[in-house]
Amino acid sequence: MSRFRSRRVHRMNMLCRDGRDRNLVLHVHSRYCMNNVKKDEVREHRIMMEAVVDANGPDEQAMGWYYYLDDKIQFPFEAECTRERQISPLKAGEHMQVLGMIPESECMREMFVEIEWSDRTFGVPLAQLQPLDADDETQEVIGDWHYWVDRGYEF
Repeated sequence: MSRFRSRRVHRMNMLCRDGRDRNLVLHVHSRYCMNNVKKDEVREHRIMMEAVVDANGPDEQAMGWYYYLDDKIQFPFEAECTRERQISPLKAGEHMQVLGMIPESECMREMFVEIEWSDRTFGVPLAQLQPLDADDETQEVIGDWHYWVDRGYEF
């Protein structure tokens, strides 16, 4: 079965800032088990109203997330890698300094941040990182991104 056929589609109603009802389609890969992450209505509402509000399609959802994170995260901060990924050299437990978002053109499928690690700077998936010394707002919006990823949502 193709990767695309294995997707389940979830529709969420949302109220846009201009008062119009709109259906937002969120794709969920079957490889993610949404039952492991309990639905958080407060977080869902914040994401819908601040990160992806008025987004028409995947590109606008990606840009909504990009600017939501870029506006709210206070850089730099120290973080720990909590998830290993094949596309990243980081191992679980390693610490690094997070410097900022990488260019938006690189964040059309998932969110990446620039880190300083082993005397180099490069981009890694934000989903790999847990902030250690960040302010409350930074913790909250990164938590929003982790929630989005862990629920299996994608652009």
